[in-house]
Amino acid sequence: MITINDQYYLDGFMLTDGARLTETINDIEIARNTLTIPYPYKLEDAKWWLQQSELHINSNQPQRHWAIRNPKGLVCGSISRHFKYGFNSHKDEIGYWLMRPLWGKGLMTGVVNKFVQHCFKNEHLVRLEAPIFEFNQGSARVLEKNGFELEGRLRKAHLKNGQYYDSLLYAKLSD
Repeated sequence: MITINDQYYLDGFMLTDGARLTETINDIEIARNTLTIPYPYKLEDAKWWLQQSELHINSNQPQRHWAIRNPKGLVCGSISRHFKYGFNSHKDEIGYWLMRPLWGKGLMTGVVNKFVQHCFKNEHLVRLEAPIFEFNQGSARVLEKNGFELEGRLRKAHLKNGQYYDSLLYAKLSD
């Protein structure tokens, strides 16, 4: 568990999170700002994804996906390490989403801050990358507030729903 503040914390996902996950992530704006989350997001999608997450946990692999939980323990969003460069690399990529009613309140800025601290201290990473769609200004602000620097634009880096999108690559190095 990673404490964010006196109300929110990060913890693993559980198979019982399916209904809440479906409720919080089934938002066209979340789908628009992420590469692989579909819209509409159905309970079957949540169950499949939670089963895949459970397989990772049971395989003794490092934890990939962290649920952002409120004081009642309910899922409000997620932050993940992608292990894009393998399990023993000095660098990795992160991704995240948050339910829309919590946007603009500073919560995701705090989540990214604590998660990055955890990755640099406990997982011995020296570089974290966060590619975002060029139009995702909210995510850009979260990253910049956490000391991530824009390293460049990756033209037509992503194909989503038959359309190519540029990606902005943000990165942060450990101190």
